[in-house]
Amino acid sequence: MKRAGRQIALGCLALALLGAPLAAQTIPLPEARPEAAAPQTPAPETAAPNTPAQSAPVTARPDGSLSVPIPRTRPQSVPAVPRAAQVAPTVLSVLPPVPRPPQRPAGRRAIAATPAPAAPAAPRIASTGAGLCGIPGLQGDVIQDISGRGGCGVTNAVQVRSVQGVALSTPLVIDCQTAVTFNRWVSEVAIPSIGNTGGGLAFIQTPGGYSCRAVVGTNSNRLSEHGRGKAVDVVAFRLRDGTTFNVLNGWRSAAWGNVLRQMHRAACGMFGTVLGPEANAAHRDHLHFDTASRRSAYCR
Repeated sequence: MKRAGRQIALGCLALALLGAPLAAQTIPLPEARPEAAAPQTPAPETAAPNTPAQSAPVTARPDGSLSVPIPRTRPQSVPAVPRAAQVAPTVLSVLPPVPRPPQRPAGRRAIAATPAPAAPAAPRIASTGAGLCGIPGLQGDVIQDISGRGGCGVTNAVQVRSVQGVALSTPLVIDCQTAVTFNRWVSEVAIPSIGNTGGGLAFIQTPGGYSCRAVVGTNSNRLSEHGRGKAVDVVAFRLRDGTTFNVLNGWRSAAWGNVLRQMHRAACGMFGTVLGPEANAAHRDHLHFDTASRRSAYCR
């Protein structure tokens, strides 16, 4: 009987070992990996990695079941990696440094393109040692530009008082171009035509230059070149000995006819327009010279 009871007990013990509930097994959770906040030297391990721990004895619970511990292995110790070494190198860290451009000196500004300077205005030369309009022997004054009605006016106006030592009865208000041309006529034509007769030419009678009016002697209302300061009228001459002659009486005279006609012909080509007593009745008493722009000179 005792032998049979012992066999029953052993059989019960075998059944208990094979059919023990899983809840009775103690399964430990894996240990959390320590945070590698800073490099540390791991403590030496007393046991080799993955070495099984010593087995605990089997114990009997109060309800008759057995507690069988499951052997576990010690996790392999992994040395901590420094935080700086955990960052992968970037492309920029392996490229050579790019040199920075030199700093621009303080106070230096960028130079912008400067437009080409405007053409200077025509010089206006006063009566100096060089002469009026830059012509030696041409004496007078630079005056302000003149403006008038109906297109009248003079640009770069001057007032001529004497030409190459020959005085004018009335100062001529004309532009510089006409003053320079008139100086040429006096020095190259009028003075040589008189020569040494009566001691030479001393005086020219002129009724003036600028006059805002239409052309005389025609039915046209066209503005005269006098209205632009480009015309000169010559009425008479006086020599150094006091001898005088004029265009009205001397044009057909034996004494002065040839001289006056020579002055008229030689002016053609210097001036754009040359008119004399034979042009029309309005010019019977004077010579008219002007610097009008023409394809060819008009001379009558």
